[in-house]
Amino acid sequence: MPANIDKTKSIEYAAKEFNTIEEAEKYLNSIGIISHGIESISFKGKFLRYLNFGDTYDLTVCTDGGKLFAGSWGDWLEEEERQYEKDNDQYKCCYCGEFHDSDNTPDGWDSDGSYCVYKR
Repeated sequence: MPANIDKTKSIEYAAKEFNTIEEAEKYLNSIGIISHGIESISFKGKFLRYLNFGDTYDLTVCTDGGKLFAGSWGDWLEEEERQYEKDNDQYKCCYCGEFHDSDNTPDGWDSDGSYCVYKR
């Protein structure tokens, strides 16, 4: 990337000014901000396409089917998981990574969520 290019401002500009993620990628590549391509992630039927800049929490251009926005796929996924927990009265086990009913917390569950008896 050229030294005089501000990556953050350029990504924010691309997310604001272009209609498709392909157009944003082409623009960013043309100014020396090279991604590893367009990738996607899904969670419970929701999909996100994003430009891969190498890290889960790197600022990037994203789309969830609507307008483009600047964000990270990691933040998007965490927000989707939080909303799922709230909407479904469930929690994501930090040990096994699965969702369980909040009102059916098993005996033996450590208060910090570090031990999941579902995975014995």
